[in-house]
Amino acid sequence: MTGLLAAAFLFGWAAGCGKAAQTVTEEATEKAIEKSIAKDGGTADVKFDSKAGTMQMKGTDASGNTFEMKTGGDKDAIDFKQVEADGTVTQMGANAKLPADFPKDAPVPDGLQLQMVQVSPANKEFMVQGKAAIPLAQAAAFYKEKAAAQGWKETTSMDGGEMQSLVYEKDARMLSVMLMKEGDGTTVSLQLGPK
Repeated sequence: MTGLLAAAFLFGWAAGCGKAAQTVTEEATEKAIEKSIAKDGGTADVKFDSKAGTMQMKGTDASGNTFEMKTGGDKDAIDFKQVEADGTVTQMGANAKLPADFPKDAPVPDGLQLQMVQVSPANKEFMVQGKAAIPLAQAAAFYKEKAAAQGWKETTSMDGGEMQSLVYEKDARMLSVMLMKEGDGTTVSLQLGPK
């Protein structure tokens, strides 16, 4: 870990020290991160571009799961994708998207800014998290109306003021919705899968 910290310091220091020092520091930082991941049993290919303010990393973890991460650039965005051996895919950041097979009867507020999507094909489970630009009360009303319209039966409802939890069932599936106040908007967390 101290090697990573030292490399990160050198990377920052070299940003003002000219192109040659910058290139050497970028390469040293890349190698330090790759060695750190290898020490834990994984592999990684790391690429820094201090001029663009970006980093890209691809590899596998100790369990053989593949991952890909991009940081920096446009609005300092972070994009992360991991594919596990059982086919579970986790995406976080600007490129997180609902998959084509996301159930059409599971309500999602218009304009939800996705932060995380996880799909487990083997378990037929979906997890979604994002921010809706609507107040908490409006988000809760949306789910109560839209879930019922799609045939979901509400089985549990808890209102904790700045947090609400709703659970629905339909056929042999369960839809769990957690809503939390975040500024003027609402963080929406969904979990959908078999009962």
